[in-house]
Amino acid sequence: MRIVIDLAGYAALREKVGAAVATADPLGLLAIGCPPDEYGPEIVQIVPLVRRAASVQALRDDVHRIFVSMFDDGIAGPVESYSALADALWRLRE
Repeated sequence: MRIVIDLAGYAALREKVGAAVATADPLGLLAIGCPPDEYGPEIVQIVPLVRRAASVQALRDDVHRIFVSMFDDGIAGPVESYSALADALWRLRE
């Protein structure tokens, strides 16, 4: 079995996900002057979720889980605060 990876498609989606995360700036890190690639490790984990999420709510929960695992509950904040980001990510599927 041969596995084909669409690197151009992945790169394009990664860029769009990165833009959505930067716009949302869920932890406010970019607003305080952190480098533009501050969310890079989280973005890498989010990209595959965008394609396989069953619903916008599941996507929101998964994105929140990523931020909690990379930081902690106190820093990541409540799952509800990720709704706008999840909506933006969900629209990338269209």
